[in-house]
Amino acid sequence: MFFSLFFIGLFECKLISFTKIFRIFADSAYWIYLIHFSIVTFITFFMFKFNFSIELKLMLSILLTTLISYISYKYLVRSTYLGVLLNGKKRKFSWEMFE
Repeated sequence: MFFSLFFIGLFECKLISFTKIFRIFADSAYWIYLIHFSIVTFITFFMFKFNFSIELKLMLSILLTTLISYISYKYLVRSTYLGVLLNGKKRKFSWEMFE
């Protein structure tokens, strides 16, 4: 538990500024959590018929899953009603929310 609290404190201290990239990662996390297993399953079953090394299959599976997940988030979720359900209503960030 203290290890987790240490890293939370460290990142809050060092990463004070918020960027669009971090915001996209944070908003897309739940969507990727929901769909990644089905994508990984489909990709790995598809790769059974190829005779690559296991390491290459693993790296290819990770890369394709990441790409498909983020692309599907951008075009199917982010600006839709589903995005509002997953991430809530979009609003400007201000520190006053935490005081």
